[in-house]
Amino acid sequence: MQQLPESFLPEVSDYIDFVIHKHQNRIAEPKLPDDITKAWAQWFEEVDRYLQKNCVYRI
Repeated sequence: MQQLPESFLPEVSDYIDFVIHKHQNRIAEPKLPDDITKAWAQWFEEVDRYLQKNCVYRI
């Protein structure tokens, strides 16, 4: 960057900020589809166990 003309520095700085922001967003994104799928599967399994234990219905 030291060899670039002074007029290029704001554009280079903006690009670096963009790359940093993009990278931070990618890291911060939760893996919702997998987590939600697992959470719902666990909920259904627990409901099934409860219902079977309490003889509410039979599979």
